[in-house]
Amino acid sequence: MYDSAGSYQLLVGAVNGYIYQYNNIDNNINGIFTLVDSMFYDIHEPERVSLDVADLDGDGINEIVTGNFAGGLSLYKFDATIGLPAAAISPNTFSLYPNPVSDELFVRFNTPFYVERDITLMDMLGREVDHKLSGSNVVLFETSKLASGMYHCRVVEGSTVNTLKFLVK
Repeated sequence: MYDSAGSYQLLVGAVNGYIYQYNNIDNNINGIFTLVDSMFYDIHEPERVSLDVADLDGDGINEIVTGNFAGGLSLYKFDATIGLPAAAISPNTFSLYPNPVSDELFVRFNTPFYVERDITLMDMLGREVDHKLSGSNVVLFETSKLASGMYHCRVVEGSTVNTLKFLVK
């Protein structure tokens, strides 16, 4: 919940990765809020998004921090001139499942077009344990021979690098 020009707004993360915005919060003891937007500023994260709104840098403008089921975090800062959020940190464009994993790890990308990606699985010391080049939206890694523990999946798309953690059980 956040104060928007003297009126409270409620933002709720959803399983589908979208953020829902509600108003009619003030003095509403019945708890029946009004849905304003089901795709708040078109922010879309991988599944099961959660969020918080706060003025993190003290500039008087709220930022949004989102987290998702796959372990990714994104920070959105609002442009004071037009009021729209821009990703301050490149949001993860992929998710890992299942997590924790035992035999097979799927890397799923949320882009509808072909993009060549360099995907590397690394242990916690940064040592490469598997590597693939792929343009597919779903990439499978065999993980049954990996020791139990925490690992990183690093994806390089052009000059953008994103990393998510996963657990091998």
